[in-house]
Amino acid sequence: MADEQLHYRVVLTDGQKAELMNLLKEGWGSKQVDNRRVHERVEYWLREVGLEIVHPGGGVGLFLVYPREVSAGGISVIHGAFVHPHSRCKVQMTTTHGKKQLVTGRVVWCNHLRGSLHGLGIQFDQPIDLKLILERKDWPPSLIAATMNASKNFAGKILYIDDQEVEHELLAFYLRNSAVELYRAFDRDQAIDEIEKRYFDLIICDLNLGSGRGEKVISDIRQAEFRGPIIVLTSESTHSRLEAAQNAGATKIIPKPYEPAVLLGLIEECLKSVGAQGGEDPIYSELGDQPGMAQMIGTYLDRVKRITNQLVLAIEKEDLESVRHCCQTLRATGTGYGFPLLANAANQAIIALDASSSIPESQAELERLEALVRRLKLRSNSSASPIATPTSQPAPPSTTTNPPRGS
Repeated sequence: MADEQLHYRVVLTDGQKAELMNLLKEGWGSKQVDNRRVHERVEYWLREVGLEIVHPGGGVGLFLVYPREVSAGGISVIHGAFVHPHSRCKVQMTTTHGKKQLVTGRVVWCNHLRGSLHGLGIQFDQPIDLKLILERKDWPPSLIAATMNASKNFAGKILYIDDQEVEHELLAFYLRNSAVELYRAFDRDQAIDEIEKRYFDLIICDLNLGSGRGEKVISDIRQAEFRGPIIVLTSESTHSRLEAAQNAGATKIIPKPYEPAVLLGLIEECLKSVGAQGGEDPIYSELGDQPGMAQMIGTYLDRVKRITNQLVLAIEKEDLESVRHCCQTLRATGTGYGFPLLANAANQAIIALDASSSIPESQAELERLEALVRRLKLRSNSSASPIATPTSQPAPPSTTTNPPRGS
């Protein structure tokens, strides 16, 4: 899918729109669609999508049309005129984040419905990720199942803030087969203490924390310069409190009780957004197989991520001195912990900064350094990973082992 903005013209009259609504309510689409399609279909009606059609005889038309069903492989829509099968086309869809994006494809069938209305079946050139255009409540069963299975590949550090032991146990259960390092905190003070000790890729927080309020905790976390995503899991339904949580810095709010697949899908999305999983091949320490080094390397990687977080903030503030200081720290320590590539990338960033005395002119080297940091990993078969949650009341681990604290 590619971002693009186009201007479409409405081709349906008010009467046709009313007729269209009747067709949709009657369940149009089930007979027109080829049931041999390999992708699971989902209802997608009562929306407007943009359709760009390249006519075989020449010329391009831009229209607003109404879809009936969508799948990873295509979409069926209602259009106000006949369209030749095999015509090339583009469909402009709206993502769950409100962005307009184009998907290329071709018309594979066109059936007359009523009056001038025709049903079109469009096959996408490449399958799309339905998670981009469907709210989680609308996901098909196959997508939910795939998300549950994908949780086995989750990786990253998560802090869960909730005053209820059973909630910690429940989340640990759902993440039990993943490589997530799950930490727990029961109140504001424990949460801030954990954030000051180590880097987290994601924070999950309730709004009702005994005598405390989650929105205040979220605000304090943001003031502690945590820049990553924060998911709110809560049974709170008061609009003013939910709005306060968003204003304090919450990324997403999910009501309790939650659907496990919905939460896992959002966790996956958040971890990918900060580079905790996916992307290029991981970089492991050259000293990871030496006795006693695994835990030290794990602690060092926490420190590296905190430094990189400070680096990003310094770049945003255009604080050249702080940016250079962060790079110097990474250059000085990388090789000692078995990451010479980190030391080299930091050195290249320093050279660029010294040569230009400009953060914007050194942006390429700084981005390479940030990307490399995201690839630094601790080997999963080491004695220090994955870790158990480091609190006075140990939580059930998110994996099957109980490695040492603080890796």
